[in-house]
Amino acid sequence: MSDDDPITDFTRRTMTVEGVTKTVYVAGTGPAVVVLPEMPGISPDVLRLARWVRDAGFTVHVPSLFGTDGAFPTAEGGREVVRRACVSAEFRAFAGAEPAR
Repeated sequence: MSDDDPITDFTRRTMTVEGVTKTVYVAGTGPAVVVLPEMPGISPDVLRLARWVRDAGFTVHVPSLFGTDGAFPTAEGGREVVRRACVSAEFRAFAGAEPAR
């Protein structure tokens, strides 16, 4: 495993929807592509893919939904991400239990 990625070549933007604020990393020019990371989050490998898309001539958007941005996943960190996600409002809404607010 290498070092974590400081994500210095992306612009950090914040987006707030219905009171929930998330960070979105943006880089490049051209048509938009969303690179949607899976759990546990934006790892250096996800960023490598995002850079490849950017370098191919696209504007890439990488939303931060889980975990520690730019960090390699660990077993301990992965357990914490899954635990928090299972009780998050977004996942309860997807399950039909209640609206996300």
